[in-house]
Amino acid sequence: MSSDTTIRPVATKADRKAFVDFAWEVYKDDPNWVPPLKDEVHGLLDPKKNPWFGHGRAQLWLAERGGRVVGRISAQVDDLVQVHMEPGTGQWGMFEALDGEAAAALIATAEDWLRGEGMTFFLMNVVPFLNLVLAGFVLASVAARFIFPGVSLEGRTFWLLRSSPMSMRQLLWSKFWVGTLPLLMLALAIVGVTDVLLQVTPFMMIVSIGTITFMTLAVAGLALGFGTMFPQFETENAAQIPTSFGGLVFMMSSIALIGLVIVLEARPVYTYLSAQAFGEPTQPLEMVLGFGLAVVICGMATLIPIEMAVRRLERGES
Repeated sequence: MSSDTTIRPVATKADRKAFVDFAWEVYKDDPNWVPPLKDEVHGLLDPKKNPWFGHGRAQLWLAERGGRVVGRISAQVDDLVQVHMEPGTGQWGMFEALDGEAAAALIATAEDWLRGEGMTFFLMNVVPFLNLVLAGFVLASVAARFIFPGVSLEGRTFWLLRSSPMSMRQLLWSKFWVGTLPLLMLALAIVGVTDVLLQVTPFMMIVSIGTITFMTLAVAGLALGFGTMFPQFETENAAQIPTSFGGLVFMMSSIALIGLVIVLEARPVYTYLSAQAFGEPTQPLEMVLGFGLAVVICGMATLIPIEMAVRRLERGES
């Protein structure tokens, strides 16, 4: 976290006003936002007016940079939740941030507070799942730099590969595995270390490792496929290749893939955790559909771009 960003608890009436008003700053240009009444929001945060505080406690924080509020978050512990749901369950909310730096700092602060209050269920199950999104973005960035330019870096000598006994399919798949295996090791390290540090449940460990594995294969397939279909043989600076039109298409496709996988898995993960918290039976069909569709999507994202690239090379269009 940059030293320019500071996180401090809401302690005064002025702080609370800044906390409430920040939502209006974030969504002021959103035509779909329906703002609540400010008096009602202030009432929700006032222990003298909100009866929830009779069985719960909360802490509010502001993120500031250069004297300006750039984020906010709340963390709360409800004693009734400890009785009727999973003990050690904490929540966070009222979360808005103007950039990733402020968001990461706010979440870390809320985590620390909840951990200090003895709340571990939140950390063990929500953070690892959110970490998949961050890990996915890291993978896409690394793949754009090292896998996407794989074919373009052959340059004008690419004709030598065409005359070799190796088929175009063998060539691309060899490049795929050479680039993907280090990327997969990086992905497993990011997710594995986080899961171990947070002492996640076996279920979340399996979900995290499985998801990041299939997601890595898919991102690598997209990178190599689009890198082959949009080659930059004339570019002398390799660092410029990912910034080409093909690189933009790859990054947009990767973001869409990551979002789709997380959306497909969010429901079965939520259902499973809710079932564990309330002691109810799980929904196997819902889990099979959610995780199954995620695997299918990743498989298609891995195979289809590479096959399209192979056909293009075989037709001699690159």
